[in-house]
Amino acid sequence: MREVQRIPSFSHIPNATYVDNPTSRGHPFVLLNLGVDAMQVIGDESRMIGIVSRRLARTIRTAYNDAKSSGCKEECIRINVVVHSQGAATTHNALALLPAEVLKRLYVTGLGGQHEIPYQGLGLVRNVRNIHDFVPLLSPWNLLWDRTTETFNPITLGFPRGEEDRPISGHTLMDEVTGDQGSYYLYLIQHP
Repeated sequence: MREVQRIPSFSHIPNATYVDNPTSRGHPFVLLNLGVDAMQVIGDESRMIGIVSRRLARTIRTAYNDAKSSGCKEECIRINVVVHSQGAATTHNALALLPAEVLKRLYVTGLGGQHEIPYQGLGLVRNVRNIHDFVPLLSPWNLLWDRTTETFNPITLGFPRGEEDRPISGHTLMDEVTGDQGSYYLYLIQHP
């Protein structure tokens, strides 16, 4: 998610940081990657608060405390959180660890979220889904609540007809190997 800092609507944010969730990469055995990722998805769907959710809540709380200690008045504190895919479920779980005064300062953008982020008590929520992305359709949590979601077709972003559901245009934020911009990245640039 480091690449989000290059998007004009987020590039001005001082002291930007990120919480990484490297469950599906880094191991030489692909099946091990998938197994670890599947275990975390099951935990997220069960609403278990895992280590990444705890790390995210701590990072958000630290940003809030830093803003307050630097003399920023309550109403000027704005903590932007941009999440993608499984990061939305991790964020959804992390919200339970944060007090109300911090929650109301959160401005969350969820992209292709495993869970759509709920609106209750947050400053602003923006759930975005590519109409060809199947990931948001897999979670029963997304089917239980009607949360307004911005949807888009990658063709409107310049992806050729017939390629709207390929990995880079369908679900990827940005290809880490080639640097190709995925549909969610382009959507944020074109729709700040």
